[in-house]
Amino acid sequence: MGSRKVLVAVIGGLVALLIVLRIAAEVHLEYLWYDSLNQADTWLATTGAKIFLGSVFSLVFFLACLSSLTVADRVSRRQELLGADEFIL
Repeated sequence: MGSRKVLVAVIGGLVALLIVLRIAAEVHLEYLWYDSLNQADTWLATTGAKIFLGSVFSLVFFLACLSSLTVADRVSRRQELLGADEFIL
């Protein structure tokens, strides 16, 4: 069973590597196209804006999830302390 897990991990890693390489090739090709039109600055600006907006959204989403889970954890601890017979809905 151990060798099967290793084989699945290797195949999964190769598939992930192929996907990453394909995305990198597409990004590089797009940059070269913009560069051939002397518009590399436009590509850099739009790509930078996309990365910035994605990062900001991811950070806000992470903080919202973290705060929600923190509140849920505190509420569940309070219910454990009360006990089943003392908890009033």
